[in-house]
Amino acid sequence: LDTYTMLEYGDSILNDLLEKEETISSPLEKHEITPRMRMKMVDWMIEVFSNVKTSEATFFMAVNIMDRYFKYTTISHKPEDLHLIGLVCIFVSSKFCDIYPIKLRALCEKIAHNKYKSEDILQMEDTIMKCLNYDILKPTTFDFMNFYFEDLFYFFENNFNIKNKILSEYLKSLIGNLNITITLDNVYYDKCANAEKFTENMRFFLKCVLNYLLKMCCHDYEIISEKPSLVAASVMLVGMKICEEVNSIEYVNSFFMSKLSQLSKENNYDILNLSSKILYNAQHFEEVYTGMTNLHRTHFATLNTIANTK
Repeated sequence: LDTYTMLEYGDSILNDLLEKEETISSPLEKHEITPRMRMKMVDWMIEVFSNVKTSEATFFMAVNIMDRYFKYTTISHKPEDLHLIGLVCIFVSSKFCDIYPIKLRALCEKIAHNKYKSEDILQMEDTIMKCLNYDILKPTTFDFMNFYFEDLFYFFENNFNIKNKILSEYLKSLIGNLNITITLDNVYYDKCANAEKFTENMRFFLKCVLNYLLKMCCHDYEIISEKPSLVAASVMLVGMKICEEVNSIEYVNSFFMSKLSQLSKENNYDILNLSSKILYNAQHFEEVYTGMTNLHRTHFATLNTIANTK
């Protein structure tokens, strides 16, 4: 999202995301695949995407396609089908999200290690796409998180997240020339005169934490049954609380909670309730997600190397 998009179409984009979001409850109930098997597939996807150049959105779309397929297909799948389905979901998602998508040959040789032929991949792709009626663009937790992040840190004193000084000055002059009044009542940072606390380092660290937590939630069979907008709001709260702990600075207050509730269209009770579960899972990761090593290996180590977060 760029500055002009947020300024002109922010509300419309959020309403569209909320209208199109889908809750995927109990997608495995008709299959012989267990939540534990699904969890291992999600963790394997993290390993795959850490070894190939794709956008972060590709992972979340791949998981979403897989879960929606399991929910809507009339075929009852066995555990031995899971690897092929996961591969195809990676393939489809990359073709949709990435400028340079994963090639079919690379998928078969480097990722599947020649376990499947290209014909197997294409046949399963056809099955999945027909099952979903070729509608693969559904809002994910990652989409909502990006919107929340941009909106929460979108304020005048922060140059609307614009790093280019010339563009920043141009926008300010444009707003002045058009006599546009910017209402800051709903922006809790400005309301609390806290804008200086949200430095570029802090926001970078927060983004890393949020990405880690969102991927952690993708492992959880119970959490995927919640609305993506609610999961993203709860993850945002946990991420901000982690930043508070690291930096010994207060970021979460009544204005923040009000804004988060306003964006997600959820009440504070539901956000707090789910955030408690997410925080517990993060604190007891090795117990809750036993054997899921790829998320820790690819993301948690990175968080520990970020020294200056203020």
